[in-house]
Amino acid sequence: MRIRKKKWATNEIETSNFVIDQNFDCDWQKYFGNENEICLELGCGKGKFINEMAAKFPNKNFIGLERYLHIIAMGVRKANNSFNKNLGFIIDDVNNLEKYFANTKVSCIYINFCDPWHKKRHAKRRLTYKFFLDKYKKILAPGGKIYFKTDNLPLFEFSLNQFCDDNWHLKNITFDLHKTNLENITTEYEEKFSSMGMPIYYCEASLY
Repeated sequence: MRIRKKKWATNEIETSNFVIDQNFDCDWQKYFGNENEICLELGCGKGKFINEMAAKFPNKNFIGLERYLHIIAMGVRKANNSFNKNLGFIIDDVNNLEKYFANTKVSCIYINFCDPWHKKRHAKRRLTYKFFLDKYKKILAPGGKIYFKTDNLPLFEFSLNQFCDDNWHLKNITFDLHKTNLENITTEYEEKFSSMGMPIYYCEASLY
């Protein structure tokens, strides 16, 4: 993926109250100023989804994680221009996820249109590979869920198998999300793919 650098990105990040400092003490109650449940999006990209979720559900807290500064900066700019106070952004890799939630559990994790890593030898990099599922188990609260969306059928089938092999319970499996009555807030990628007539694959996974 080629990332176009934006001259304003660094300043947007550095002057924002929505970006988590690398020395964050993991006190999310203090950060949000409440004890509301926390929802986490992995690979939040340009931030359309996480910003709209925060606006729609003001009684929940939302965190978007993205490793590319020049991508997440667009989501941060949206937040800076909004009135949402229930939102935060982490600029880091998913591999470092656990350090941010050493003292806090999240109620749900959103994985939207992650990199499918097409080649078989790269399967371990997929965010639904067992290695990552084990990470999610450590930060999910009892009854917590993973909400997974993709446009890539091989990745979806791979993910369903990973969930099942790891004893997750699956619900609301669909091979065409936009033809269901399930509540759905779209991402930038989702709108692009669906406008091309491509189906969106979706499922929910929980441990309990």
